[in-house]
Amino acid sequence: MKRSTLWVVTGLVFCYIILGASLVLAAERQNKLDLQFFTPLGLTHDVNQIVLKNFIEPVAAETNGRIKFNLRPAGELPYKGTEALDILRDKLVDMSYIIGPYVGGVEPLFDVPNYAYLVKSQNEVPAMLKVIRPVMEKTMAEKWNSVILIENVWPGQHVWSGTKIIKTVGEIKGMKIRSHGLVSTDLSVILGASPVTMTVADVYMAFSRGTVDGMWIAVTSAVPSKLHEVTKSILLMDAQFAYDAFAIRKDIWNTLSKSEQDTLTKAGERTTLALREFMFGHGADKLWEVVKARGIMVTALPDSEKGVLRDKVKPYWDKWAKQGGAESQSMLTELRKALP
Repeated sequence: MKRSTLWVVTGLVFCYIILGASLVLAAERQNKLDLQFFTPLGLTHDVNQIVLKNFIEPVAAETNGRIKFNLRPAGELPYKGTEALDILRDKLVDMSYIIGPYVGGVEPLFDVPNYAYLVKSQNEVPAMLKVIRPVMEKTMAEKWNSVILIENVWPGQHVWSGTKIIKTVGEIKGMKIRSHGLVSTDLSVILGASPVTMTVADVYMAFSRGTVDGMWIAVTSAVPSKLHEVTKSILLMDAQFAYDAFAIRKDIWNTLSKSEQDTLTKAGERTTLALREFMFGHGADKLWEVVKARGIMVTALPDSEKGVLRDKVKPYWDKWAKQGGAESQSMLTELRKALP
């Protein structure tokens, strides 16, 4: 073979090798899923950190980098927590953290487990989840193009006061209370307070300036939001146990292999358990220690008074469910059976 011919053949072989490698790399890049994961909470919030460590990072590792979730807070994306369901349905994001009270206006089923004093204590949370889980999974798939992978339930909502010491329910009357969603807004009115709408992030400054007196919030949201720094007292009421969901778009889910679906399912279950421990276990205990160290006055409402409040708000359950429609009424009926 002539030297010139050899050089041509060698050159062609080299070009084919380069082309082949390029095609392989391009295929690998094309095959990777770079998914946008919306969250209404700041990236440093404990909830997001738990999701990052128990879901996002393990999924990336276990799929060898093929499935990568990018956690994007509201400040990085032009969406609000109230739009968490809409942006899933409309395929504007790939996965979304849905905070129940934020989306009750567009999907009333998220409000039902949050009805004031329907769930009386954290001991009833498992029974509540058993009732609502199949309904929520069906609704999310059929109406919102999504599959639930992670669930979260917030511990009891209490009244945190930034302007005065409150020890009784009667002292809530006349207060301006930051309320979120239908249920806590109506509950504030029932107790003689004036509901105020604002973001959690704005409450810190509002407490400092005295433009808002209090808010309904759980310790696992209040302390991460630094509200303990401007709070004078807390009235423990266990008024609501809000339900959240983290869901991936169903059309993306359906493209995954069975092995990949199993990986995401197991990671979701692991994250749900980690969130449960944070909300109701050692995580919450540590946050209450922060409150105690701050010297904030904490008063527990007696169970007898909670019972009186429950009787007072019971008629509103039917009112709220009627507003939500037949599905909400059906879920309320089943929850009443499970939570006597």
